[in-house]
Amino acid sequence: MTFDRAVSFGNGDNRPLVLWNENGNAELKAIYEELVYSMRLTGITPAKEKRVEPHMTLLYRGRVVPDIMLDEPVIWTPKDFVLINSLQGQSIHEHLCYWTLHD
Repeated sequence: MTFDRAVSFGNGDNRPLVLWNENGNAELKAIYEELVYSMRLTGITPAKEKRVEPHMTLLYRGRVVPDIMLDEPVIWTPKDFVLINSLQGQSIHEHLCYWTLHD
């Protein structure tokens, strides 16, 4: 995963400040598409389909932080993958499944 900027996401009072890549992370988007496809095959309909924006949340702020271009991109190689059911508005995150990733 490569992140080239820090940006504020969302709207409302609790905006996350995240690391993000303007050009996206194609590999992560592909994993998302595979997951949605697999869910449909098993009869699970995703609650809502939306454009996926791979990012890493750093913190939550009550205000918008101007976009910051990083002098050097942050490059991170994930070692694990966790499928999480985030119950929006409840601050509850259920870990449904865990995988160790290999090279």
